[in-house]
Amino acid sequence: MSVANWLMASSNNLVRLTSHRIICESEGKREQVMLEDFESYELKNRSIGAYGFLLWYFISITVLIIFNKIKNYYDDRQFLRRLGIDTHFGLWDIFREDMALIVLLFVLIVVHIFYLTSRRYIIKINGKYNSFEFRVKSFRNKSVQRMLDKLTNQSKLAKENPGRTG
Repeated sequence: MSVANWLMASSNNLVRLTSHRIICESEGKREQVMLEDFESYELKNRSIGAYGFLLWYFISITVLIIFNKIKNYYDDRQFLRRLGIDTHFGLWDIFREDMALIVLLFVLIVVHIFYLTSRRYIIKINGKYNSFEFRVKSFRNKSVQRMLDKLTNQSKLAKENPGRTG
């Protein structure tokens, strides 16, 4: 029986890539996929809670209100011109004086911040017989990309040379 060499490990040492398998330890359980059985990985981007729905809800309401205000501004201005009344108020004045719109924009900013902070980046490792997921800070992290590249390369090597030793 060959000894598995550590090739890479996460900063907290919960995910390790060895010469024979990828191992994930979490919440008292250990999951692993042999490199010969590795098939693919998936990058999952999730949001916790209903912040995604709330974000799109407030964006759509804000856009509808803004379009309605712009339409009303130009309709009112044309109506007043027909009556011979000169208007000296601008579109920006209408937006600036509308407290409901200001509160709505504030809520939109707060929901957007909650949405961004609730994002979860998860990598799912799929094998022939099992799979497991683990959380990462970002998919753009170079060490995560290096580990995934090394995983696919080592898996190809393990499939080409099934009897190799570590």
